[in-house]
Amino acid sequence: HGPRQIARHARTFLAFTAAKSVVTAVREMRGGFSEVIVVTRDVHGLYWRVAGTLTARGINIFASNVYTTRSGLALEIYRVATPPGVGEDRERTWSGFEESLRKVLAGDVRVEDLVKRRRRPIGSTATPSRTPPSVTIENDESEFYTIVDVSANDRRGLLYDLTRTLAEHDLEIYISKATTVLDQVADTFYVKDAREEGFQKLADPDRIAALGLSMGAEEALTAAGTDGRLSAVVAEGASGRIAADLDYLPMDIPGVIQRLEATVMFGVADLLTD
Repeated sequence: HGPRQIARHARTFLAFTAAKSVVTAVREMRGGFSEVIVVTRDVHGLYWRVAGTLTARGINIFASNVYTTRSGLALEIYRVATPPGVGEDRERTWSGFEESLRKVLAGDVRVEDLVKRRRRPIGSTATPSRTPPSVTIENDESEFYTIVDVSANDRRGLLYDLTRTLAEHDLEIYISKATTVLDQVADTFYVKDAREEGFQKLADPDRIAALGLSMGAEEALTAAGTDGRLSAVVAEGASGRIAADLDYLPMDIPGVIQRLEATVMFGVADLLTD
């Protein structure tokens, strides 16, 4: 981040007080994207709730950076597609996001319900390719964190699905970097195991394999708990998707076949990762 961006982040961070549940700021940038800043108290699953709220409002996420402080606050920065329209049209989108986020954080609505009604994201363009994604879970790169790297085709709700899956596996995200180049996404998560006293690295090889599988795989290729690496690489993505994610497929014979294949794949992945 440049000096101006850092200053903008700092101003938003300092605007948070005990009387406020969340502080947001939006800056529309050149090039058709905007920066969304969120500051609130850090709670388990916060990342996926914010990402899910953006998704539910039809806002496409290009990149994100997430940080937590020792005082228990979270700073989340998203680069998103600028909503179409001008003036009041865009203002309604931003204010709608903030209103929904406040309700989600207050427990008045479930982000899962909002996402189920999601529409095709603002800024969505071409259909992604079918290149298999991969997930690598690594314990050697950091002294304090387990690092989860995900490389996948971009699709609507991907960041929401990944962060929700990490939370469901009782992992706390301390740092995250997510970027999108064309139709490819590279997400890196620095996590700790909430089940371990003092929040340690994720060390159980069975849980590592299960995490890799449920984050988007038909098969966990490796989950070696004996060589010190404790890594898992998965080959094919399926987790967290819903039927609406296949809406882009044409209703011709190849499209119907692909829908059937995906339905079977998603169903098997769900059975294996319950």
